[in-house]
Amino acid sequence: SSCSTVSLNSDFSDILLNQQEINRILRSDIMKESVIYQEILAEGLAKGKLKTSRHIALNLLRLGMSMEQVAQATELSLEEVQVLSSEQNSSEPS
Repeated sequence: SSCSTVSLNSDFSDILLNQQEINRILRSDIMKESVIYQEILAEGLAKGKLKTSRHIALNLLRLGMSMEQVAQATELSLEEVQVLSSEQNSSEPS
């Protein structure tokens, strides 16, 4: 097992914790059930989905699909697709 360490600065002392100690203290299995963890996870998944949708939208626009079709296919708003299209057009060499 790896022995990565984390340094915690406090007014009392510097404490070095290895990964095993951190897991024991935080009980990662319990943390994963917490509302905050679930919210962070959901936010990360949403950001990943949005990034993927934007990437797909750019590819579809490059293939010549209409903005309306791209919006429908990616579930992005028409306004988001229009912004992506204008960003794509302004970044393409003349």
